[in-house]
Amino acid sequence: DRRQRQMCIRDSYLATLEVPTIVPPSSAALRDRWAHGDALFDEVGCAECHTRSLGLVSTLWEEAPDTTGAAPFVVALFQDGEEPKGTPRVKLFSDLKRHDMGPGLSDPHTDTDHPNIPAQTWLTRPLWGLAESPPYLHDGRAGTIPDAIVAHGGEAQDSADRFSALSPSDQSDPVSYTHLRAHETGRNL
Repeated sequence: DRRQRQMCIRDSYLATLEVPTIVPPSSAALRDRWAHGDALFDEVGCAECHTRSLGLVSTLWEEAPDTTGAAPFVVALFQDGEEPKGTPRVKLFSDLKRHDMGPGLSDPHTDTDHPNIPAQTWLTRPLWGLAESPPYLHDGRAGTIPDAIVAHGGEAQDSADRFSALSPSDQSDPVSYTHLRAHETGRNL
């Protein structure tokens, strides 16, 4: 089936795209802020849900045709495709779990596809590429990263409170960290 082949080709292509890499800034002053932001990312509690990396279950991507019954197409993730290949740990900055984000982030729309998932429960979004993706949050209500952090409630309320309690200067360092680490290899910061 033509559609099945197209989906298999698309999925295999996506599986071999290079992943964003963490490149510390070349400027000493920015590197110090970046390192401080990295530490505050942990201290505030962001890393509890925005887990720095997750291990792959397999280094092979198998794309099985849904309709033809043919053998799966296999891509060796660290052999096929373009450089860089990455590692068996994906620096995703997400635990890929759902969390109660509190009534302030509740979705007012009824999800008829998933009626058993509460409206204030959200999947932890990966933070890679964050700098290029405003506005923020599931519905774009936060225009800045600090706005998005402060809007966290529910399970993340303590982290939002710890972030809010930081000095304005300290608040800017985790934001700088999330912005700067999102850039791809080859960019000179």
